[in-house]
Amino acid sequence: MRGVNHGGRIHVSAVPPVCEEAVQPELAAIIRAIDRWRDKSVPLPLGSVVPVRATDTPRFAGDEVADWPRSPFVRHLLAAIGGDEHRLFRWRLEHKLVQALVVGHYAPGATPRSCGLAAFASACGRAELRRALRRAFRAGYIIKRALSDCTGELGTNNVAREALAAVEARKVRCDGSVRPADERWLVQERIRIAREYRVHSFDRYVIGDLTFHRYRADANVAGGTADFVQSILDRLPEGIVNRSFFAWDVARDLDGRRVVIEVNLTGMHPVFRPGFQTSGHLQHDTTGAWAAAMLVRHIERCLGISIEVDGDAVLPDEFAKAALMYREVRRHL
Repeated sequence: MRGVNHGGRIHVSAVPPVCEEAVQPELAAIIRAIDRWRDKSVPLPLGSVVPVRATDTPRFAGDEVADWPRSPFVRHLLAAIGGDEHRLFRWRLEHKLVQALVVGHYAPGATPRSCGLAAFASACGRAELRRALRRAFRAGYIIKRALSDCTGELGTNNVAREALAAVEARKVRCDGSVRPADERWLVQERIRIAREYRVHSFDRYVIGDLTFHRYRADANVAGGTADFVQSILDRLPEGIVNRSFFAWDVARDLDGRRVVIEVNLTGMHPVFRPGFQTSGHLQHDTTGAWAAAMLVRHIERCLGISIEVDGDAVLPDEFAKAALMYREVRRHL
């Protein structure tokens, strides 16, 4: 995807011309807000010790957490270092179309060509939809839900049949008024995937110990994929990366090209499975605490601080499983 700023006007050449204009005003507003963002929090003094104690578990657990029981620890950890669990979602960066357009603006070519299905159908007409899609995406396309998770594991990534049928049956508004963040589906160029990877990052740096084959647990096997993600992080603004923990899904195609399939954001998701969510690698029964310990050490190096995890606590049964994560992380540290 390629985004170029011409005299203040965002041009998204990755979007087929038939629906490009529909994304301009909202995307431009999001980009301006991201570029204007400044960190107004008080920085942590170098060498300071930041406590993360299991006794505080009730503050970070409960109904506000969508992933249970290990993610309250991650929520506590990020809050302790001044992370903002809401910032990215004010710009709707968890929405896959918005995310693809924004990441593609800052890192041209890093994401597949993408556009909203409703905007595309509005521009070309319902009767011409399938023919227009074939013309715009000559190498093929897939249609994805804009809000979803675990699609790779469940084999539900491409929902073209369902989405096209809904549009043609007039169950979807296609009058040109649908904003990118309101799109139910997005169309993306088809990638001939040879291998998929999961890469984790915090702030502006890839966490080297947390790079894996997407559907295997082999660490440090991505051979250049971590460098690819780092090259994107180098171009993203502070409004996106500042104290943010991401899980990147990256594909390498049959020609060796790497592309970001999507970025899984840690924080308070507002729409789909509302509540605090984080990478599944930190929630796994056997590897979650180890992965969280790697995150802790990475944060310490990035910020020049020490994080003191205390797992000793006697809590009511409703918080016991969440508190166990603190003890397990402490053991790995």
